Amino acid sequence: MSMQCLYAMDRALAHAYGLVDLKAYPAIRLPIEMERARVAAEARPGASGGGNVGVAEHRLENIIQTAKQLMLYQIEIEARLALCEVEAKTDPTSARVHSQALEKYAAARGFALIAHKAVELEKNYTGPGG
Repeated sequence: MSMQCLYAMDRALAHAYGLVDLKAYPAIRLPIEMERARVAAEARPGASGGGNVGVAEHRLENIIQTAKQLMLYQIEIEARLALCEVEAKTDPTSARVHSQALEKYAAARGFALIAHKAVELEKNYTGPGG
């Protein structure tokens, strides 16, 4: 994806985020933040509106924690899947371990599609032992 496209996506997400004060609506706010984290992971470090993998990981970890506290399981597992995807860029071994845990966690809560995506993601790892 081109940097211009990523920048446009981030601007659109920032605009959507700014339309309404979403602090009181985590079920809407957290998915938008998750998409912004995905964009940050793809953007060059220091790019306008972007960041890097570390920024994305930090954002996703915060989303996971908040969703878990609020018992928003679908958002939590989607953020965990996104975190696995981001981690795979820099630490495939850690990403593989996290995706294995996610598969079990999602399946236990009835989220078969996310569990399947975690398995598929795990198959694509190219790191040591993958």
